[in-house]
Amino acid sequence: MRILHTSPTDNSIDWDKLTPEERDSVRRDAKALSDPEICDGELGTGALLVRARSVLEKYGEFLAFLKTLHYTERTLYRRIKAYERACELWPSEVVDAAIKRKLRIIGATNEKPMGAFEDIPAPKNLTPQKIEEFLNEAEIQARRSASGPSGDENAYESLKACFRTVEQMTRSLNPKEQTKFLEDFVGMMMTLIGIKESWRFEKTQIPSDFWGGRGGHPRSKDVRERISKAASERWKRVREAKSKRK
Repeated sequence: MRILHTSPTDNSIDWDKLTPEERDSVRRDAKALSDPEICDGELGTGALLVRARSVLEKYGEFLAFLKTLHYTERTLYRRIKAYERACELWPSEVVDAAIKRKLRIIGATNEKPMGAFEDIPAPKNLTPQKIEEFLNEAEIQARRSASGPSGDENAYESLKACFRTVEQMTRSLNPKEQTKFLEDFVGMMMTLIGIKESWRFEKTQIPSDFWGGRGGHPRSKDVRERISKAASERWKRVREAKSKRK
């Protein structure tokens, strides 16, 4: 969703009540609220609204200002409450970092405007690196808390399903892209699991039943080799076609 630009000549707001400095401030906020790169984050939107409110509310013009925006009043007030609660729960530098990364508020209610994040207090005196680590861990905890227990997983079957999905999604990538994918994927999983030190990985044999064919039948080695060869040839044709277009 996008908040629409509020024109400085909008007749719904009595701009004459404001001082020149206040008009400039509110108009800057209105312009920022029209930029999806800025206002897509819930906390960032809340911060801008709170600042505009600090100027307009004393003149009785804040409600008129809200009516110029594209969100419903309910949504706007919910974002204000989320930002205010974040400021109560977390140090200002953590809130600023959360705004910058456009932290998505999960499981928000009127009673808990920060949703699952309200159960995750932030330590004080954090370094920038520690702040990012905290927000990563907080987001993981909040998402897991909001989704609830996922049942009894079987590690082997989960690995099998993951392998099949990844193999299918990456078979058309060239070796360089596959390597980059692997580095990013492993790095994100390390963040998800909470591994802080570097790990060294080695090749592992792929169990035969990981190659699931149609109808759940495992693929033979010959079939797998033909599929791999076809994928390589297909990628070669794609690269050749791209080279010709250049």
